[in-house]
Amino acid sequence: FLAQSLQFHHHQERVTSLPRDAADLGVHGIDAFTRVDARVGAHEFTVTASPFLQRLQFVGLDTFHPQAVAPDVHQRGYGVTLLDTWRPRRATMFETVVSHGRQRQSVESRADGVMTIAPVGADGTFFNRSNRTSATTQVSEAFSTVRSFMGDHAMKVGIDALWSSFAGTSSSGTVEIRRGDGTLAERLTFDGASAQTGQSTDVGAFLQDRWRMTDRVIGEWG
Repeated sequence: FLAQSLQFHHHQERVTSLPRDAADLGVHGIDAFTRVDARVGAHEFTVTASPFLQRLQFVGLDTFHPQAVAPDVHQRGYGVTLLDTWRPRRATMFETVVSHGRQRQSVESRADGVMTIAPVGADGTFFNRSNRTSATTQVSEAFSTVRSFMGDHAMKVGIDALWSSFAGTSSSGTVEIRRGDGTLAERLTFDGASAQTGQSTDVGAFLQDRWRMTDRVIGEWG
């Protein structure tokens, strides 16, 4: 079994208080999805993949923030998942899930220079450029079975592991705050580009039992 979909997004909005030729902001993107189902012996496989691409143009555009100081944001990434369901016997099932996702986002200014903030609005160029990438990988395994001992037991035990990582850079230019008469009130400067990284690992396990003692008595614990 194969299923696929593809979506295109285009949204445009106009800020009526700005000049007509510099008043539009937009969101443009592509989303795709693919799913494949297959059966091999006692195994049932499901694979999904979902890449995406999005561009946000002139983010924050309004009366006081014209296109020159409104950055573009680019986002792209994908997610992939594999599910394996194995039934070696009628009342026994193993379920394995492996998934991986990755996303990258970048904020881009229109040019190098100084961003000026005044009572009448902002001017110059957006002061910051940044890039960040995040990724996650998850693996889970679950075992389910039904056993009879002083009633019927529906038991499930499993383990789950998650790995996450992050990396990013940020670079900021000069910001000047000016009074209504144009004189300088404050100047903000930043040290060079900065970099951030991080990663984590999480592991969990569970055990649960749904015990049907009689037709009228059921107990659950885990």
